Amino acid sequence: MQAVGMTNRQLDRSLQLEGIFFSAGTAAVSLAAGLPLGYALFRYGKAQAFIGIGIYHFPLWEVLFLFLLIAIMQMVLSFVLSRNVKKESVVERIRYQG
Repeated sequence: MQAVGMTNRQLDRSLQLEGIFFSAGTAAVSLAAGLPLGYALFRYGKAQAFIGIGIYHFPLWEVLFLFLLIAIMQMVLSFVLSRNVKKESVVERIRYQG
């Protein structure tokens, strides 16, 4: 993208938005899959009497911790990617094919 006129700032913003998009997707998938599976495991454990818990509570603090951890990882990865991209010239990045 920089070869056709994208500035460093635009590239940084693009990497950040891409990271936010994937982080939001990760959080949504983990909630959509994890909560029903966790509840099903609770119900199974309660029915088989191998879990000593009788009431299911939504794991609010764990979910918030997950979101915080994903956000921190996204910020760190965006920073590292941005820094690594700035170290090489546009020509060197185009020349590198994998």
